[in-house]
Amino acid sequence: KEKATPESLLKSEEITPYVSSEHGFTVDFPGFPSTEHSTLDIEGVSVPYTQYVKELNNGNTAYMVQVAKYPKSEIDITGQERGSLDGALNGMVQNIGATIVSSSNNDTFINYPSAEAHLTYTEDGKTYDVYVRNFIKDNSLYTIVTTGESRSAFDTFANSLTFQE
Repeated sequence: KEKATPESLLKSEEITPYVSSEHGFTVDFPGFPSTEHSTLDIEGVSVPYTQYVKELNNGNTAYMVQVAKYPKSEIDITGQERGSLDGALNGMVQNIGATIVSSSNNDTFINYPSAEAHLTYTEDGKTYDVYVRNFIKDNSLYTIVTTGESRSAFDTFANSLTFQE
């Protein structure tokens, strides 16, 4: 049996529960995701942003969980969840130049206000299906995304996300 190395772990595509101790969730990624921290400028406020991403098939397929943690002292989205969910989806559509195939804004996901969408976007002549679920928990916006995957693969990935209470 081959010895696991950091490089082999990063290249693995086996379904692996990934635990984010920073954001308190577990989700089943197809291999070990990379983590990027940055900030987003939202209405002039610097919002801490983390993206967990695993790309497959030379970047033609991707699995992502993104977390934008709004500082409650500056942006309190309590009572404005639906507008925040719409704004997040519209921002994503504009950022990647996508087309909305279908969307639903009146859902809940594990008891949190949520919205879902099926998007398509074209890059280098190839059109990709993008499935998105946004939800709000504790003044943070969570976004679960697959690119280049089927709806059932997205559902399996999204529904594997749980929080440690």
